[in-house]
Amino acid sequence: MKHFYLLLALSSFLVSALPAAAQISIDEVNAEQEGVTFRDRLKSTPVDVDYFSLARYKAERAAIRKERNYLEIKADLQGSLTSYNDSWIAVSGGDNSIALTATLFLKHTFTKNLFTVETIFNAKMGYNRMRVETTNDDGSTDSNGVWFKNLDEFDISVSPAFKMSKNWSYGSIFKFRSQFVNGYVSRTEQERKHLKSTFMTPGYLDISFGFTYNCPVKKFPIVINLSPLSLNATFAESDWIRRRQVDKDGNEIDMRQNFDDEETGFDMRDVAGTETVVQESELTDYNIKDADAGFDDPSVLEDDNSGAEAPAASDEVDF
Repeated sequence: MKHFYLLLALSSFLVSALPAAAQISIDEVNAEQEGVTFRDRLKSTPVDVDYFSLARYKAERAAIRKERNYLEIKADLQGSLTSYNDSWIAVSGGDNSIALTATLFLKHTFTKNLFTVETIFNAKMGYNRMRVETTNDDGSTDSNGVWFKNLDEFDISVSPAFKMSKNWSYGSIFKFRSQFVNGYVSRTEQERKHLKSTFMTPGYLDISFGFTYNCPVKKFPIVINLSPLSLNATFAESDWIRRRQVDKDGNEIDMRQNFDDEETGFDMRDVAGTETVVQESELTDYNIKDADAGFDDPSVLEDDNSGAEAPAASDEVDF
């Protein structure tokens, strides 16, 4: 039985090792041609190598801003102290003093193609402290150190311009000037009734239109403005300062009217005096004829048909 399995295995091996051949014949088939349509269910997305980068975008914008904008800032604070000993003051005189001065300068220039805007802000403020002698009501004198403003100004200018050539441009200049804090008559007169200037009193506005020439030589940075059209305006927001009158010696003239300034809180009634001030609300019968005659003749306020006698002239006028 074992020999039979061996012979069967050898015969199977020989059959598989012998070459085999087959012949197949295909007849011609005339099949009808039909259109085939392929359905694409996937959306095609184009892929660009130059993708958006947020970091690159920010870097480009920063470079453009740096190229178009120029900023210059200058700040300065100066102080001085002068002190003399008693021996020096007794022989040569002198006074101890303190002085402080602060300045601020800002300049911004924006440039885009042929258009340029230059903005400048300049401010200065200075105070000094010196000893002054004041006389009291009892005749005695006191010597105290008093702070007084000796420098106070600021100005803002805006200059838009279009460049015509390398050295010439045309545009306009807007400039405003005023001060920060109140200004008084003198070091010993710093009360509300001694007020002579404040913010926007005065204020100056300058507007001009024309041409500007810039010297191309760097050693001579000369700028020439030719402004055929210009405007200058002066502002005074405080009624009290605007209407305040002084004589040739600088003494105040009493206008006998009550001018209240909301900004400074000044009231003519704060001024020491015994004269009665005529209130504007009391001028019920006041007209043009009264204005020509003035306050000194109260008889002009009398009714022409009344026939009443005019009251005697006095400091107090009854209407």
